[in-house]
Amino acid sequence: VIPFPPGPGLDFVARMVGDKLSGALGQPVVYDNRTGANGRIAAEYVARAAPDGYTLMAAATSTHATNVHLVKNLSYDPTKNFTPIIASVETIGCIVINQTVLPVNSVAELVEYAKKNPGKLSYGSSGVGSFFHLAGELFNQKAGVQINHVPYRGSVSAFTDLIGGHVPINFTQLSQALAYGENKNLKILAVLETVRFSKTPHIPSVTESVPSFRMPATWNGIVGPAGMPEPLVERLNAEIGKVLAMPEINCPVAASFSLRNSCSRTACCACKVIAVATWFAKCCNAACSSDVKYPSRRLFPASITPRHSFFVATGMNIAERGAV
Repeated sequence: VIPFPPGPGLDFVARMVGDKLSGALGQPVVYDNRTGANGRIAAEYVARAAPDGYTLMAAATSTHATNVHLVKNLSYDPTKNFTPIIASVETIGCIVINQTVLPVNSVAELVEYAKKNPGKLSYGSSGVGSFFHLAGELFNQKAGVQINHVPYRGSVSAFTDLIGGHVPINFTQLSQALAYGENKNLKILAVLETVRFSKTPHIPSVTESVPSFRMPATWNGIVGPAGMPEPLVERLNAEIGKVLAMPEINCPVAASFSLRNSCSRTACCACKVIAVATWFAKCCNAACSSDVKYPSRRLFPASITPRHSFFVATGMNIAERGAV
């Protein structure tokens, strides 16, 4: 079960892995894109499924970290209702623009343009509460600009409108932006990292122009319903780990994703727990923005305001990466 529409990103990784896994297990793999509600529809479906190994989920930051803090009455517990199987990849995000409607060539020029035209620019994301929505809000805060958020039902539709010039900016996956490399109207301004991505060293990092910009790492992995038999989980972990190590899978995936150093179940569980903790402050701060309508402020201790939480956690990115 994939929580997002077909296309680049998590769907791409899940299908590449699934095709190889089918041969290893001698079982057909069927892909079910259950989209909507920032991944909640898919997660709710898998949480209720039988723990027999026939229903797995390509889990993401939104389904198992940000939703915990942004959805008031989340119908599932990302830890108790799922069995962690394997950690897979970390999504590399980027800022990409359509230069036919936004004539800038760098993040510095974007910031300058946005400051001269407050509230007149907009950016598309894969949905309210998504990693890229929060990245856009953080960019607004750290760069001191006001770029309006336009949420879409997935990154593909957002990128389609970017190509058409209906929205000038996208915060999206690097894999998606690179897939349209032949489109001369599009320009990737920066990756959403503290340093340049090793596979695309010609693309600057956003912190080169906005030094205080820090996003927690994303989390992607394969999970199943709670209560799966241990031998089955170990088999799936081993087989998916072998698939991720195959050159024909590893090379194209590593071209636009950061591969997790460890594929162990312990690492998968640790990634999930750490992601929930480190995304707490980012979601909390984004909940202060005008277009997040459902912040779960009951999760925040009375002694810690959203902005206090945000600044306390700005250094967690390094800790999160180093802990796994």
